[in-house]
Amino acid sequence: MNQQLPIHLYKAHVELQLQITRLLQECGQQWFDAMRKVGAESTQETAKRIQGVHQVTDWKQLGALPSEDFWRAYQGHVGDVQTFTHAAAQSQALLVQGLGQALVNWQRTVSGALGADSSHAAVQPWLQFWQGTAAAPQRETEA
Repeated sequence: MNQQLPIHLYKAHVELQLQITRLLQECGQQWFDAMRKVGAESTQETAKRIQGVHQVTDWKQLGALPSEDFWRAYQGHVGDVQTFTHAAAQSQALLVQGLGQALVNWQRTVSGALGADSSHAAVQPWLQFWQGTAAAPQRETEA
């Protein structure tokens, strides 16, 4: 048995763990950025509504405000849902793609440490599965 095998395997596992951690952090950052954008837009819309209330000069205008605000808020929330959906699809696609690539790299590193060639017939279905999984979400988000 090769004396360096344990250190090579350990390094491969640590690298995989760090890559997965990085992917999760990037995914979380994308969600945070999307939420911050929607929150800022919502705050601006609320400030506009408050300003609109201050500009009301008679009872008729004041009575019409709730229905106008309802439709503006409804339209804004539809846009928020679309933003969240897009952010979720994009984030998950990048996560799956990155995870697949990290696992493929890990498998190649472990195979190399064990002295096996990653083109070995037993390894190919596994590699093809992850490479196909990593490519599928990217095609969906591009559509």
